[in-house]
Amino acid sequence: MSDKPHRIAVLMGGPSAEREVSLRTGAACVDALRESGYDVSEVVVDDENFIVPANTDLAFLAMHGPFGEDGQVQDILKARGIPFTGADAETSRVTIDKEKSKEKFQAAGVPTPAGQLVGGLV
Repeated sequence: MSDKPHRIAVLMGGPSAEREVSLRTGAACVDALRESGYDVSEVVVDDENFIVPANTDLAFLAMHGPFGEDGQVQDILKARGIPFTGADAETSRVTIDKEKSKEKFQAAGVPTPAGQLVGGLV
């Protein structure tokens, strides 16, 4: 037996304004994973009370915007002991914040064009 995960839960939706895009992303991911032979569960997330099926090997994050990309869902999955795709919670908190990301790039010597902060995190 392969050591790759066989039972994958695709998390999609979420409470952000990007919910509908996430649902479409999730549906496409479900189709592709099933076509590749995985046992896939669809998990439509409304809030922090989402349920991941028992015996899930991996949560595939297909969520966009706040809650899905800002470390919140990552913290929940980590606390539940469920491995997930993508960055960890702390990295997600930094990367969703464009100003913090820019500071990290500059500190690492990555050429970064000048910019101006217009609005805060939505």
